[in-house]
Amino acid sequence: MKKLDQDIKNKKFENIYLLCGEESFLLKTYKDRLVDAITDGDMMNVGKYEGNKIDIKSLIDDLSMAPFFADYRVIIVDNGKLFKKANDELADALLAIPETTVLICVERDVTKEGKPDIDKRNRVYKAADKRGYVCEMKYLSNNDLFKWAARKINHEEKKITAKTLEYLLSLTDGSMYMVKNEIEKVLSYVGEREVIEIEDVDAVCSKPIVGKIFEMTDAISKKNKEQALNLYNDLIASKEAPSQILYMLSRQFFLLLAVKELDEKGASFNEIASKLRQNPYAIKMFLKQCGNFDKKTIMKAFRDSIRVSKRSRSGLIDEKIGVEMFLMKYSE
Repeated sequence: MKKLDQDIKNKKFENIYLLCGEESFLLKTYKDRLVDAITDGDMMNVGKYEGNKIDIKSLIDDLSMAPFFADYRVIIVDNGKLFKKANDELADALLAIPETTVLICVERDVTKEGKPDIDKRNRVYKAADKRGYVCEMKYLSNNDLFKWAARKINHEEKKITAKTLEYLLSLTDGSMYMVKNEIEKVLSYVGEREVIEIEDVDAVCSKPIVGKIFEMTDAISKKNKEQALNLYNDLIASKEAPSQILYMLSRQFFLLLAVKELDEKGASFNEIASKLRQNPYAIKMFLKQCGNFDKKTIMKAFRDSIRVSKRSRSGLIDEKIGVEMFLMKYSE
């Protein structure tokens, strides 16, 4: 992304920009910054295409159109899936793109591994790479997300401790959009007060089901049966289905097992987060919980959660009671 910052600052642009990856906030931010820098706010010479049903012939014609009283004509293709399959006509057009045209392609689709869902072997991608710049935008690292969030809070002349900020981030999915939204809610809540406290975060930042499951697993690891059942009943009261709660518990124990095995093999914190495609703050909590479980118990809990799920789906046991029995068994 340093090149993008440099191009925007120097106002020297490539003819093609392919922005792709999982961090939607960065994709939109850099798309908007590029358009603003190239057009200076004049949208007369901007063409827009969206979705995977783009008329390729119209796009090719648009690419060759000269700008009207401006240095550049900007074409934006938003999630057009142009790089998933071969198209020789489009590839030739990209190789022959005029110096006065800047094509900005934003591709948000990613694979299960979090990689951009594009085919780097086809001619369309190779043409874009040859005539322009390809930038993959991943989720920020644990450290970078913390610094970015701290800067946003400092910019509003507010103060927050590292512990409180880490707690706020742990309630998010690690995406910049969600972090931004949670910060804005907290800033609005504290009003004129200068210091943001943990109580302020608790007051306005909603805990998704993932957060509740973390707390439930934590209660199980500490053999706190009452807390585990209370958390379960809270989720039931908020209309979460027992089957969904059980699925999330199964997923939690599966990830706990994966984290414990990777940790035992000597994988670093960042390696674990990257390999499991999890929020770094979640990995931090997983590692903490792993200390309260031996591997055999985690494996047994994972298998039991699947067994309870199968029995409830077969009508052999009431699913709500099945989850309660599971929680009681592993938290006693």
